[in-house]
Amino acid sequence: MSGVGGIGRAKRFYEKYDFVASPVDPMTVMISVAEAARWTGPGE
Repeated sequence: MSGVGGIGRAKRFYEKYDFVASPVDPMTVMISVAEAARWTGPGE
């Protein structure tokens, strides 16, 4: 059973890419618009 260990791995993965847990629902991750714009590059 993956259980809590799987959740911990997933949390570390998303935090590595600057996602943060939603203050409303910790199982929802968010990223800032500025960070998303850096990922897509200019004019995308």
